[in-house]
Amino acid sequence: MFLSIVLSAISGVLYYLSFPPVALNFLIWFFLLPIFFACGALRKRGEKVLCGFAAGITGFGLNLYWIFFTVRSVGENFAISLAAVLIPAIFFSLFASVFTALSEEKPVTLAATGSLLAWLGAKIPVGMPWCALYVSQAKSPVFLQITRITGPHFLTFLILFVNASLYRSIRKRKIKIMIPALAMFLFTALYGALAMKGLSASVGAEAREISVVQLNVSQDEKWDSLKANEIMSDIRRFIQSEKESRIIVFPESCLPGIVNFDEYINEFLNEISLKTRQTILLGAAFYKARKLYNSALIINGSGKDKYYFKRRLVPFGEFVPFRRFLGRFVSVINELGDFTAGDKPAILETGRVRIAPLICSESVYPSLWRGGGNMRVNISNDAWYGETSAAEQHLWHGICAASSCGVPLIFANNTGPSAIINERGVVTAESPYGSAVVLRGSVYVPVRASFYAEHFDIALPALFLILIIRSAVYLKNIMGGNVDG
Repeated sequence: MFLSIVLSAISGVLYYLSFPPVALNFLIWFFLLPIFFACGALRKRGEKVLCGFAAGITGFGLNLYWIFFTVRSVGENFAISLAAVLIPAIFFSLFASVFTALSEEKPVTLAATGSLLAWLGAKIPVGMPWCALYVSQAKSPVFLQITRITGPHFLTFLILFVNASLYRSIRKRKIKIMIPALAMFLFTALYGALAMKGLSASVGAEAREISVVQLNVSQDEKWDSLKANEIMSDIRRFIQSEKESRIIVFPESCLPGIVNFDEYINEFLNEISLKTRQTILLGAAFYKARKLYNSALIINGSGKDKYYFKRRLVPFGEFVPFRRFLGRFVSVINELGDFTAGDKPAILETGRVRIAPLICSESVYPSLWRGGGNMRVNISNDAWYGETSAAEQHLWHGICAASSCGVPLIFANNTGPSAIINERGVVTAESPYGSAVVLRGSVYVPVRASFYAEHFDIALPALFLILIIRSAVYLKNIMGGNVDG
């Protein structure tokens, strides 16, 4: 049993190595082999569950290490900081345990089950699909192109299908078991290679000059009233320096105050609106009807929606679940305020550009990528995480969003990295971490977003159908006396 636990932990390590900071993303295509062989040697399902938990706690714990340093940076002790990593790692490990309990299922069934478990985990209010399997291919855009049609969950399915088929093929010593997965893998790669050669300019796309301003304001200065004038002066200076750009994007909560509450902020916004003809998108705290929202606002936009309110808030970052109970043990919780979640998407228009904004962690949720618009903008503030891999991992989610939606995505991060990503999911410009810089570039804005973004997610109903068919076959075999299915 000890050897099985060790092999399972190796799978967790391979998962961790597939993402930043190491970013050996090819490992994801066989990262499950150690745990599959470990489970294959076990007969009791409970032991397989334990192997899944060991792999999950190793992989997710390593991947989320940056939470420890984030919590420590606000003054919490070692134990609380470690618990902040282990609690979400344990939560995700429960899904891994269910997956490994079914490890001897046929590859297509196992892959569909694993994909739907990952999707389900993100639907739970405190769940966050951080570094989902499809995100591992952010630096391999060839594999991302298919998601413009299928959605990203297909890529998760393909990764699991390849892993499960490879294991079965090796164990049973039958190459033919690999043929369906290999064919799907090669088709995805070929489709992606052909799609990468296509030029968006040939289908009515228009070029737009973009400037992304990385302010690099530290967390302790962001809400310091003594620094407010300095921050607003920097914003004003950056706007004046970017006269050649049609669109200027600033990061999340870059204004040192609250819109509709602090008079000096409204005066500042009115001044900018009168003095510039450019489109400026920035983040701000917004006060409305005694509620505080994390918002994105557009200045000189021509659309009906001037503001967008963040819909998916970060637990313990923007709202505190179980505040009364947890406040007894974690002192910093008592100091945190609560934002209110928005209830609808918005399109911020400027001419023919229809911007669908996302705020910070919203780029992690594929369900929030979808909708109209021909450009995505993700404004973020990853200053909380310091010089860890969290900001780079966050950027990888944005790359997947751009490719799946088939539109450029502007990733504006307070401390970096910021990036300009084209509609194929290729980063055309990226800024360094920890400096105040302007990132400039040109993007082609297509007439509309991808089939996946504007219509529906093909992969999810297909995955459910696979399980329904498998369940029907299983029940039929039970009724016929063949319990092996």
